[in-house]
Amino acid sequence: MTTSQYAAVAAAHSVDPDRWQAEFSAVLDRIAPRFARHQPLRHAGELMAGMVSGLDRKNCWTIAEHRGDTTPMGCSICWHGPAGTPTMSVTICVTIAIDRWRRTRPPVYR
Repeated sequence: MTTSQYAAVAAAHSVDPDRWQAEFSAVLDRIAPRFARHQPLRHAGELMAGMVSGLDRKNCWTIAEHRGDTTPMGCSICWHGPAGTPTMSVTICVTIAIDRWRRTRPPVYR
């Protein structure tokens, strides 16, 4: 094993999945009032989960593939939105959520 493998094993043992789920749910609860419907909130949650995942490249295509979608439409609509929709609140929500979640996240060793 290399040093980075030891660090990864140590980090894996220190992460509490229940705490992660609780923090993620708390973030979604915090941003939920900004969404009129549950579908955009679900897309925002999936986008956030993709942004903090172990993907090497994080864009709408790779996050959609990671989620099992065949197209990035859900992610793209959440991030960019169709013409004429107020997507700034989505961007603000995702930024706030990722910032909060990142502060509670253990460091990633590579």
